[in-house]
Amino acid sequence: MDAHLCLTNNFFTISDVIGGLQFPHVAGYHASVVVKNVLFRLPAKADNRSVPWVTYTSSELVQVVLNKGDARKKYGDTIKVLSWPDAGNDRAQAEGSHAV
Repeated sequence: MDAHLCLTNNFFTISDVIGGLQFPHVAGYHASVVVKNVLFRLPAKADNRSVPWVTYTSSELVQVVLNKGDARKKYGDTIKVLSWPDAGNDRAQAEGSHAV
């Protein structure tokens, strides 16, 4: 994929059209890159290295950047893993499902 999301000087393609990550938040991000290039003439490029992945279950499973196993392979045992219960997130509070 071209980091500028550009096929030619006249056509930009984003999101599902270019394949790869097909999430609404990626489409919005790609659109912002195009706007920076077209309207503001800034040399903006798409960087999809830290796109959040969500599996919509109850409770959702989320991953941003590397998973723990891949991070250990890449950086060794010096990584720090942070985790917390979902009881404090907005959706759990709104739905009254304070699962731990």
